[in-house]
Amino acid sequence: MQVVFLDQKLEELYREWYSKRFHPDIVRSYIKRVNFLMKAYNISDLHAIGGLHCERLAADRKGQWSIRLNRSRRLIFTLDQTKEIHVVWIIEINNHYQ
Repeated sequence: MQVVFLDQKLEELYREWYSKRFHPDIVRSYIKRVNFLMKAYNISDLHAIGGLHCERLAADRKGQWSIRLNRSRRLIFTLDQTKEIHVVWIIEINNHYQ
């Protein structure tokens, strides 16, 4: 899938592999997950990797998806499958429990 970063800081995090805001383990996991998104053909490919815990979100996040970075952090994204090239729009890293 093609990945588009909606937040410039998240794009920089992916390119530079460094952040004062996030622990190095979160950064490594984020890089891995973005790479998974890039290699995936569709959402079914992400569901096949059990450790990602790929899930469709509801309520005020309807239309968004999340994959696990660790026990508390999630990578939030939307998915456009209307074109031949599938596009993932990366929105944010959030704390699942806040």
